[in-house]
Amino acid sequence: MVTTRRAVIDVGTNSIKLLVADVSGRHVEPVREESRQTRLGKGFYETRRLQPESIQRTAEAVAEFERLARELNSVSTRVIATSAARDWVKDLFQAEVWPLLEPALLREKKAGAVRLVGTGGTTSILARIDLKLERFDRDRIEGARLSLAQVKAQRKHLWSLPLAERKEIPGLPKLRADVILTGVIIYEAVMEEFGFAQLRVSTRGLRFAAVMD
Repeated sequence: MVTTRRAVIDVGTNSIKLLVADVSGRHVEPVREESRQTRLGKGFYETRRLQPESIQRTAEAVAEFERLARELNSVSTRVIATSAARDWVKDLFQAEVWPLLEPALLREKKAGAVRLVGTGGTTSILARIDLKLERFDRDRIEGARLSLAQVKAQRKHLWSLPLAERKEIPGLPKLRADVILTGVIIYEAVMEEFGFAQLRVSTRGLRFAAVMD
């Protein structure tokens, strides 16, 4: 059976852990294990926010472990994260956005007048991935619709892959393979928090409104 050297970086609430291992089927032979205490969740449960200093320490540790994995000839590096990151997004909506939108949003939703339309690069890319479009095609992307289930599935798939493998996904530009992770989490959280079952995709963003003004 073929043996493959792989790495996993586990971003936890208090510490970052690295495992580099030789994997053969279901047999895992550790090659290197490291841990750094970065306390990403410090103050989170009191403030409901991740602190900049903790984020910086965590990012530096992840970068260090990724370099180490490459030095040890790992063919892939997967990063898995604590739920605090996603809770960070949901708490932001609840604390900062809901109070401003709730009365009008609920009223208009009952009247069937509110739709969720995404105009940024993230939604266009999610549509391209769904449609398996290697090139940007405005006619096919414009008006595409993604269900909450589809967005969830894309989030799970994208977050399960190392950067090198994400760069090979049809429809995902290589230069956006890193930032797509944050974007898809935000849209999933928006749909869940505000009760949208569908996301409509538009390629015509703010610049189109500006050019008509």
